[in-house]
Amino acid sequence: MGSRLEEIIGKHAMCIRNSGAATYVSGNWKTAPDVTLSKGMLQYGNVTWSLIDDEMKTPHEGIIIDIGEKPLEEVIDWKNFDWALFKGETSVRLQKIKEKWLVSTDTDCDEMVSELTKCIQQCVDKVAEKKVIV
Repeated sequence: MGSRLEEIIGKHAMCIRNSGAATYVSGNWKTAPDVTLSKGMLQYGNVTWSLIDDEMKTPHEGIIIDIGEKPLEEVIDWKNFDWALFKGETSVRLQKIKEKWLVSTDTDCDEMVSELTKCIQQCVDKVAEKKVIV
């Protein structure tokens, strides 16, 4: 049964929510026969799995699945990006990199890509305004 369940979970890209806590308790016997699966819930926020902390008069523990608010995400406001300021920032910085490379002709290609990427990202970070999306 376990390998079949594993196959289904993999095939449908599901998440197992259980924490490993026993969901069936009878005397000294404890086991976790319940498997809580989900798919697509992360779009609604953080998902937590827990047991109800209450006497339910049954050996089965109640399960609670909390779906929290989706965390806020800060992104660059490309619609209002100041391209003229970005052009000014990058032209100065990229010219310095170009001059350095003309002097030092043995610079590794990967190093050059890394340097360009870092330079452009720094310019974006300096110029960009950010907005919060929900």
